Amino acid sequence: ELVFADVADFRVFSRTLAHAAVPVTQLFFAGHVVEREHRTRVRKLGKSFLRLAAHTLRRRVGSDQLWMLFFQFLQLPRQCVVVGVRDLWRVQDVVEMLMMPYFVAQCFDAFRWGAFGHEGDYRKRPGPVLWYVGFEPMDPLTHFLTGACLGRAGFNRKAAYATLAMTLAAEAPDLDILWGLRGPVAGFEHHRGITHTLIAAPFIALVTTAVVWLIHRFRVARLRAKPTKAPLRWGLLWCFALIAVLSHLLLDFTNNYGIRPFFPFNPRWYSWDIVYIVEPLIIAALLLALFMPWLFGLADREMGVKRVLFRGRGWAIAALVFMVLLYAVRNAEHAHAANLVRNANVTSEPILRVAPQPEPINPFLWYVIIETPDFYQTAVVHTRSDQVDSDPAEDVIYKPPVTMSTLAAKRSPLGRVYLDWSKFPIVEDKGPLTPPGYQVDPPRPDWHTVEFRDLRFGYSVLTLKPSDLVLTGWDYVGPQQEIEGMFMNGTEQKD
Repeated sequence: ELVFADVADFRVFSRTLAHAAVPVTQLFFAGHVVEREHRTRVRKLGKSFLRLAAHTLRRRVGSDQLWMLFFQFLQLPRQCVVVGVRDLWRVQDVVEMLMMPYFVAQCFDAFRWGAFGHEGDYRKRPGPVLWYVGFEPMDPLTHFLTGACLGRAGFNRKAAYATLAMTLAAEAPDLDILWGLRGPVAGFEHHRGITHTLIAAPFIALVTTAVVWLIHRFRVARLRAKPTKAPLRWGLLWCFALIAVLSHLLLDFTNNYGIRPFFPFNPRWYSWDIVYIVEPLIIAALLLALFMPWLFGLADREMGVKRVLFRGRGWAIAALVFMVLLYAVRNAEHAHAANLVRNANVTSEPILRVAPQPEPINPFLWYVIIETPDFYQTAVVHTRSDQVDSDPAEDVIYKPPVTMSTLAAKRSPLGRVYLDWSKFPIVEDKGPLTPPGYQVDPPRPDWHTVEFRDLRFGYSVLTLKPSDLVLTGWDYVGPQQEIEGMFMNGTEQKD
């Protein structure tokens, strides 16, 4: 039986394959073997994600490597395999391997799961990289699960299709991501726009109800489905869908990206800043509330027990109550962290603003941004022990000087949208450098790149480093202060 020992990193540099099924100009492989054949202990959190990768000796494709299935269709002209056979700590045989074309990895990363895809595992070395899920400040899974638990909390007993309608409505406001088809700056401008407002919520609920009605008509006309267990009440179903849409707005309000609930009458952004974009505790509670009733129902069927209608109400209510309690704890600790920083004398300058930013899982750990007239200072606060860690020599970020290029960039469409949204913006003239995603080499000496970034999205989470491209924008400013290009997340806006 083959058992892995130690496998070193290696890379195959770019080359061209003449007879590939599609043009392939970049092929590479680099990675660790982070577990033995029958062992799962991984000491470093970042390496644990590599366990999801496809394993050549496991006879399976990992859940993270779904696009590997397309290898059987691509038929690469040269496929080598690396196999290390260990016997008494001696390597008996080594065969070279060429692995994973870069364009296939990009296909998976198009789903914006970042560090859970190939790009986060292999291309961004050294160290794990934290990617935000597109522009989305609350992951879609949380919204879907919240809608499902709301439906199972008792609404599904009052109207047929309540769980389906509330699950769809809970994620429906995020359809504004379709604006991203017009370019990254357009997507950023319209994200958290009209679909995340109180005025649009009733219409989104109405559209969701109409979709469910069409599904019902299809089931009756084509599938000849049996009558529903609960009565058909379309007006009541619309009310339930409206509750689910409002739950989406509430969840997005709890994190530090924020929403504009009163847009277009009031364009101000509001955020609670108490929950991280992905909160594993909430996801675990919601998944448990949906999984346990299914598990108990499976056990009942095995024992021949009569099926119980609308199973899982208690579990769903318990998960929702857990969310409320977690929000209450985090809200109290958020205020406590801010008070600790104000009273800790971490800086001699007058403090203008203090903004604690949440960490996932641990409600007693906060990343705090402190603003003074001349600079920003960051601190790590442990509210359980009332400890504030901040080093003025390393944690101070001076506000960049204003130049003619930064003034021009602030007046650009990207600049106006970014400064309207950002609470702690850093607008910096990078000089004669080309923005990421702009294929010009060498850069023109009289053109300047102006970078927009927000300090709220620049801190490490669970030892994962933030990407330099996430929620960062660039303007390429010409010698006459004209805007030659706008870029967001490393992609150019095409007008």
